[in-house]
Amino acid sequence: MPGEDLLLENGSAVFSIENNTLKIEVQFPAAYPPGSYSGEESKVPKDYYFKSSISTLELELPVEDEAIFGREIFIDSEDEDNEELTNFHIAHTHYPTFDDRITLRKEKDKYILNWTGLLPDIKNSRYEIYMNNMFPFRLQGECRTLPLTK
Repeated sequence: MPGEDLLLENGSAVFSIENNTLKIEVQFPAAYPPGSYSGEESKVPKDYYFKSSISTLELELPVEDEAIFGREIFIDSEDEDNEELTNFHIAHTHYPTFDDRITLRKEKDKYILNWTGLLPDIKNSRYEIYMNNMFPFRLQGECRTLPLTK
């Protein structure tokens, strides 16, 4: 059952194409300093567990050419070959993302990254709980590039 949309704040994003592999790394700043909320769980913002530590979202995807700009990349979670393409690292733990839709486009001299998908409910440590409550996330922002190589 999907929860409410989760808007992730992009600290920095970088992409490259190396050895026919598209690599994207997005680092998020910590939005809530440790210890800023305590006591009643109901007073903690719903996104606290996602934004209480620095986190990173990564993608490594084989690509055949550099014609990735302006084209939507869909990573279907039902396809077993896609299980390890994405990684969301937060609070010293790695989580998959699901049904990712990624678009890189160039506007003048800037690259713009749009990334949507689903994140598991990481505040629950039990697999059957966190996999049943997903948060749709939306990420949009500038993305810088490392030199494109083959």
